[in-house]
Amino acid sequence: MILLLSAIGFLAAQDAPQPGMAGFEEQFAVDVMAAPLNDSPLSAGPGAYRFRTEFDGEILGLNVGRIFLTVAISDEGYEVAYRMEQRGIARFFDDGEAEAHAAGLFAPRGTAIMASYYYNHDYDDPDDQQRVELYRAPGATRLRLWADPTYTFHQSVTEELALGAVDPMGALVALGFPETPEDVSPCERTVRVYDGRRRFDLFFRPAGEDTLKGDANEYGGPLSKCRMTMQKVAGYRPKDRAEVEGEVTVYLAPVPDAIRTPTFAYMPVRVTAKRGIFKAKLEAEDPAIETPDGEVIDLSAR
Repeated sequence: MILLLSAIGFLAAQDAPQPGMAGFEEQFAVDVMAAPLNDSPLSAGPGAYRFRTEFDGEILGLNVGRIFLTVAISDEGYEVAYRMEQRGIARFFDDGEAEAHAAGLFAPRGTAIMASYYYNHDYDDPDDQQRVELYRAPGATRLRLWADPTYTFHQSVTEELALGAVDPMGALVALGFPETPEDVSPCERTVRVYDGRRRFDLFFRPAGEDTLKGDANEYGGPLSKCRMTMQKVAGYRPKDRAEVEGEVTVYLAPVPDAIRTPTFAYMPVRVTAKRGIFKAKLEAEDPAIETPDGEVIDLSAR
């Protein structure tokens, strides 16, 4: 009887067909694989500029960790290397860390992302890890997914809903780096995102212009303030569909005119978040651009 009740509970928790079951391909835009690719089949290609920085994280004025970010961008594509490590008081609550790398191709003569690769490793402790690899080949409507531990799918995300969506690192590129049409603010952007299970939209809306003086190793110069919001679209269980609370602002700095390109026109240099009495900030330290010929352009205020 206990085994029967356990089986009934397990089936009830799975409110959608799982990989290999009838109806899965119709309801989900991913093909689940038994093994990862282990490396990106895509790259930024020759002639890429590299934006490098370390984001120092604070919550209520206390140091909580760092994010190491390198983004390489050319007219053809991009590559992203991301690593997050927690420090100080944050480790009292959670030892979680994360590492990701991604790559993608832009549409010919455009800035839309037409193909993408994404790998992410979340690490809390040796017994609590999650690895995910997601790949959309050029021209494909379905994505290749590998996850360890394997995902349980709850709510449908069809090919139609996933069409034109990018992975989380692709969203970072699409929101923070390409140019916008003439007379359109860099903070007027909408990006469709799909992480292999959930579909959501990210919105940038203008929140003013500013000039950042910055400390010696921080960015100094003009920037655009973008208010970011998120709307859940599909793939969420009913209990997870509540609206996202809090206020997030992303600060974009312009790329110097001499090296500005359609795909590399802005850079994120600060992120602030507020939820109730809690305030958090990510500040770019030692931001720099390396040109294709190896020249390093220091963007800090010093």
